[in-house]
Amino acid sequence: MSRVIEATCKDCLQDVSLTVDAATHDRYLMREGLVQNMFSHLTPADRDIIISANPPHNRTSGMSYYLCVECWERTMQEAGEEE
Repeated sequence: MSRVIEATCKDCLQDVSLTVDAATHDRYLMREGLVQNMFSHLTPADRDIIISANPPHNRTSGMSYYLCVECWERTMQEAGEEE
């Protein structure tokens, strides 16, 4: 069975979704392993969606902060320009 995980970018408010195996995700939510080990087939950007998912699919009780790939790259570029 699969599950759709969504995360909302805190900058542009774009919703990003990812489909994962529900049983593996449940094990991740129960802290049975690290995201990079349990979802090693996913890219780091995809794993960030799992880490920063919108409720109820996160481990941080809604305290996550997600930036989509485009906003992340822009933010890092701007940070580099400030140095």
